[in-house]
Amino acid sequence: MLVLASCSTAHSDDPAAPITKLTKAMLVDPASLPAVEGGEWQVGKIRSEDSPPRADTYVPPECAPLVGDVNHTQRVSIRNMPDSLDRRVINFWLYVTPNPPDAIDLVPKCGTVSEKYLMDKPGNRPFILTPTAVPGTPSWAAAATMNDSIYVMGSYRGVFFRADFNPEHTDVAMKVFNDQAAKLAAA
Repeated sequence: MLVLASCSTAHSDDPAAPITKLTKAMLVDPASLPAVEGGEWQVGKIRSEDSPPRADTYVPPECAPLVGDVNHTQRVSIRNMPDSLDRRVINFWLYVTPNPPDAIDLVPKCGTVSEKYLMDKPGNRPFILTPTAVPGTPSWAAAATMNDSIYVMGSYRGVFFRADFNPEHTDVAMKVFNDQAAKLAAA
């Protein structure tokens, strides 16, 4: 089930002011999301939490946001959940953050990201990022392949977007990514 999300922004008449609080009206309408065979769109609960970065658990530490360790005050997920285990999930995470990561700068610099506590364990698979071009990626975002999936990440109005999906879902995922950005632009 997809939930709708409304927006509070910093006190400013600037339409590009950073968003400081997610509300239901800010999220894409489930009825507008493209159908994916064998899957159902779901939106998680908007969670308010003070999540300090755990960047010291990743090597290199500045790349932690690219693998999902984002300093944030709120987060929400939008997912297309498959009806069977042989299908892949399409994931979107939105993080309200006081210090939005610059994915455009980080993606080409990060290359390999490892969790410190797993580095010496057999079978550990580090995150290997390779910058890539994905049609429809907005100018404020960057795309990479990472461990057989595509990731599109970027910061817009104080919200860090992180999407991951398999290549066959690129068109659907980028439509949802850009529709969500349009909702934030209108907020």
